[in-house]
Amino acid sequence: MAEQEYEIQNKRMLIIAAVLGLVVVVLFNWHVAQIRKEYEETMVDVLTARVNLKEGEVLSNENMDYQRIPRRLVPEEFKGDLAMGSDRDAIIGMKLRTPVEAGKIIRWRYVTAGKEARERGVEPAKGRRLVAIKVSRDTCPPNLLVGMSIDLMTNVPGQGGSIQTVPVMQKILVKAINGNAVPGSTDRNIESISVEVLEEDAKLLESFKATGFLIKVWIRNQIEGTALTSDQSESRFNKDLIPFMRWDARGGSGPR
Repeated sequence: MAEQEYEIQNKRMLIIAAVLGLVVVVLFNWHVAQIRKEYEETMVDVLTARVNLKEGEVLSNENMDYQRIPRRLVPEEFKGDLAMGSDRDAIIGMKLRTPVEAGKIIRWRYVTAGKEARERGVEPAKGRRLVAIKVSRDTCPPNLLVGMSIDLMTNVPGQGGSIQTVPVMQKILVKAINGNAVPGSTDRNIESISVEVLEEDAKLLESFKATGFLIKVWIRNQIEGTALTSDQSESRFNKDLIPFMRWDARGGSGPR
C-alpha cells in the first residue's frame, strides 16, 4: 500500500516537474520573442552610399548598400526623407543632385527623377488630363519627384464636429513640379504640382479644388503604389466627396 502511494506521489511530482518545465520553456521563448520584436521595432533599414558618389551619378545596386541602424539615431530632420531599404527598386536609376560620401545615408532630397520618369514627359497619356494643384511645405513633402505615385488627401467635417482625413484621389502620377531650391541646401520649396488623371476625374478634381478644402500630398510606397498606366481607365476620384462640393470650406461650414 505504501509502495503504491509512493509511486503515485512520484508520478505526481514528475507531472508537476514536466508542467513546470514546459511553463519555463514557454516563458523563455516568449521573452526571447519579445526581445526580438523590440529589437526589430527599434531598428530601421536605410540605403547608404557604398563609395563616394559625385553629383550627377546614377544610383544602382553597385553603388548602394543596406544598413540597419537604431531608429533613435536617425536625425529628426531626416525623418520622412530617408531612402529606406524597401525603396531600393524605386530609387535605382535616379541621379544625385549633390555628392554623398561613402557610408552616408541617402535621402530623397538628394536625387532627381531618372530617365524613365523624364522620358514620359509632361504631355498626358491619351484620355488623360493634367491638373495643377497648389501646394506648400505644410501640404507637400520636399522630396517629391516627377514620376512618383501619390495620394491626394483632405480633411472634411465628420460626425459630432470631428474632422476626418480622407482620400481625394489615390495612386496618381506626378508629371511636373514647380518649385525653387532653398539657398545653401538641397531642400526645395514646391509651389505646385501637375498630376495626370482621367478626363472625368479632372473635372471632379477641379470642382473639388474650387471648394477651398486643403489638399495634401502623400507619397506612396513606389513599389506598392504604382500609378495607373496609359491603358487603364479606372476612376480614382473619391465619389464620397461630391456632396462636399456644395460646401465652401473657406467661408464656413454651411453649404454654398
